[in-house]
Amino acid sequence: FFFQAEDGIRDSVASRGLGDVYKRQIYQHCKMAQEPDPRKESERSALEEKPDEITLYWEHLNFSVPNKDKSKSSGSASQGGDAKGAIQGSAQDKSSSEASGQPAQVKTVLTNLTGIARPKEIIGLLGPSGAGKTVLLNVFSDRLYAPAGAVYERKVTINNGQELTRDLFGKIGAYVMQDDVLLETLTPKECLTFSANMRLQCSQKEKDAKVQKVISSLKLENCINTLVGNVLKKGISGGERKRTSIGVEIVTDPSLIILDELTSGLDSFTAWTIVKVMRDIAHSGKTIMCIVHQPSTDIFNLFDRIYLLAAGQEVYQGKKDDLYGYFEKIGKPIPQYTNPADQLIKLMHAKENPTKEDTEDQNKLFQSYNVELRGQIEASIPAEKEKALPLNNERLEKYRASNFVLQFKELMLRSFRNLVRNTTFTRVRVGQIVILGILLDILFWNKSTYNEGDVRDKNGAFFFICTAQFMLAIQSVLLTFPLERGLFLREQANRMYGVLPYYLTKSFVELPYQLVMPFLFSLIIYWAINFRNDAESYFLFLAALLLLVFFGNSLGTLVSSMFSNVRAAFAVVPVIVLPLMLFAGYMSNVNSIVFWLRWLQYISPIRYTLEIFFRTEYREIDFITNNSPLNPYPVTAYNYTIGSGYCFLIMALIAVGTRVLAYFFLKLQTLNTQSAYLNSNSHNPVSYTHLTLPTSDLVQISVVAVSLKKK
Repeated sequence: FFFQAEDGIRDSVASRGLGDVYKRQIYQHCKMAQEPDPRKESERSALEEKPDEITLYWEHLNFSVPNKDKSKSSGSASQGGDAKGAIQGSAQDKSSSEASGQPAQVKTVLTNLTGIARPKEIIGLLGPSGAGKTVLLNVFSDRLYAPAGAVYERKVTINNGQELTRDLFGKIGAYVMQDDVLLETLTPKECLTFSANMRLQCSQKEKDAKVQKVISSLKLENCINTLVGNVLKKGISGGERKRTSIGVEIVTDPSLIILDELTSGLDSFTAWTIVKVMRDIAHSGKTIMCIVHQPSTDIFNLFDRIYLLAAGQEVYQGKKDDLYGYFEKIGKPIPQYTNPADQLIKLMHAKENPTKEDTEDQNKLFQSYNVELRGQIEASIPAEKEKALPLNNERLEKYRASNFVLQFKELMLRSFRNLVRNTTFTRVRVGQIVILGILLDILFWNKSTYNEGDVRDKNGAFFFICTAQFMLAIQSVLLTFPLERGLFLREQANRMYGVLPYYLTKSFVELPYQLVMPFLFSLIIYWAINFRNDAESYFLFLAALLLLVFFGNSLGTLVSSMFSNVRAAFAVVPVIVLPLMLFAGYMSNVNSIVFWLRWLQYISPIRYTLEIFFRTEYREIDFITNNSPLNPYPVTAYNYTIGSGYCFLIMALIAVGTRVLAYFFLKLQTLNTQSAYLNSNSHNPVSYTHLTLPTSDLVQISVVAVSLKKK
């Protein structure tokens, strides 16, 4: 009787002769079961809340940059020129340069673009390389970097005329760039969860529900727990990787989605599947525009509207079904039984050495658009704005940037996952320590006496320990920032986190290595070489070694933050480290150095560490008691007169100062390069296949060996 209607419940309870108390209890229980839980209802309503429908307008967009390449005409095209923002000039530049016989002074990238994108439609943005397609997407997201001397006119609005700023785009929009920059040691579900936790301001249950919704819509159920992987470590497929990249951006349920090179590197069926998924998402109420190079006929037919660009100018904008009639009307019919996309690209593509007829044909495309379509598009925009509704500001509050504590927590969790799963990195670093320790043991075994030979050998061992540990500490973090630059800048552009929590995370995640590796090294060598055998001496030795490693790690972090180029970072390290070794006072006595260079000893961590080692190992009375021929004893001979306490203090202060300086360099580099990176979008994942591998020469050789073995 629990399944009867409300009136039936009363009758059934009474008919069984139960007491009034039981009647009331059972009735109330069934009544509560029928009533919805207000808390669950609020969560469900928040999850199923219909987002704002966005209508995007752009009016009279213009972008031109100075032509720095005087050896080439402004119309020269190159592969990937569209992404770089200013590679291929317009037909106007070509004609003017040909008329004068001189290269054009400016490269016109975008010329007077005006258009509209409506909700529940997916727009295919097509055009030859260098047409300005990626630049246009950067204009929409307000991420375009305009260099000095550039002319940049931007008017991009949404709905009832509200300006689409970069901050607003981050709340209502998603920009899926061409390259899939993902951390290979995470799973697709972890990538999506990280993005949701960083960008959504709601309960964890709502975040998890949104992640699950994206997984279902992008058909990622079969790979949610598989690592992304890379070239050396097999992971998810290329199509799954592309869908994961899309999911990372759309997990916030954006109303406006723009995608660059959506199908690049995918087979035809996978490409069709992804475009079909995006079409279904668009028809649910989203506004989607995507760039697709050479789409198949099946993919072309999935688009609702087509937007054609050539040399930064518009060729067509409108419904896909109206495209055939338009080109037939202007005398450029698309043949039957052919791929329309191929025919359009061929029609719009500028030849390398165009003749007068070629230039006239291309200009005819632009003129036809201005006569037939431009007026209609420009006239429809004011009417669309009048009937559009403003944005829901309450909903936008859910997409505020997360606080510092949450950013640091999520970044630490991701970094430690990367550390634990990247076992090659740990194994190689342990192997380096063990091999170097054994070599030292063999070479300096049991130096127990205080005669001249043993003391000289011990001094050499100390110097080798300092240089080896210092270099290993630098190399372990030298590529930390350059190799994650693409991921870092992209997540920075999406306002996921700030520079400070990211920098602190990278510093803290190295702490276990900075503590364990020197300790392991000291256990291998200390008693084998027969250094002074008492607890005080050992712990002073270990403390100095730990501080030296921390100093080297700080210096490596500084160099890593200063240079975005991997080769430049490696080239600069010897220039910095070798003088620190030379002025440490071991190879050349500090008193013999010319006075105007003598100050360099005070910034050398090796010099301070050697003094601590010498003062810890040697006692002046030992040399007197054993009648050693060395006179004076090593501390005096090398003119190490600062004192162990001051050496510890000075090293710590310089190391901390180096850390602070590294943060400011990373911040400066982020400000200087983020816009340029987002504008160029030229990150090449192939050159970063060793993203999380160690940076030592041994590991690089191992990677090459593994690659050759697989081939």
